[in-house]
Amino acid sequence: MSPNRLPFARSIGSGYPATVPAQAFATSDERWLVIDAGFDHHFSALCDALERPDLAAAPEYADRAARLESKSALVAELQATFATRTRDEWVRRLQSHGVPAAPVNDTLEALRGPLATEGGLAPMGIGGQTVEVLRTPIWADGSNAHPLAEPERIGQSNSTLLKALLGYDPERVATLERAAAVQR
Repeated sequence: MSPNRLPFARSIGSGYPATVPAQAFATSDERWLVIDAGFDHHFSALCDALERPDLAAAPEYADRAARLESKSALVAELQATFATRTRDEWVRRLQSHGVPAAPVNDTLEALRGPLATEGGLAPMGIGGQTVEVLRTPIWADGSNAHPLAEPERIGQSNSTLLKALLGYDPERVATLERAAAVQR
């Protein structure tokens, strides 16, 4: 069977193929939020939060199976509605109605958010400055408390690598460095 014929081998975007709506949506401020309102009680709460009783009453969206059959139309309706307010307005509103929803953060938001500031970032000295860098995301009790070493400068290990990996003698390495063929 061709990979193009496999149902799981095609792009599905941010959504989950067996639940609707469960995906990211753009908002009026060109930012994104993600929701998962596939269960009937979540969909009902979503319609309340969106002030869209027409969606809740529509037979084509009456239950999970019906919403899945009418996915394209429902997603289009939701996208048009989400485009009317900002991401943060929608997230507050959705969460206050019990709809599983969260902002899709950009890199700076993620780095300044609670998960990062509560242990995801660590100070590191680099070139005489202190900067914050990401710690490893793999943690076990206390394992992320190790000191961080300053990264090497470009070319700092060239001599060692040329000798150890390629067997170059010190004179050949020095010749390459003088000719600026490798950086010191």
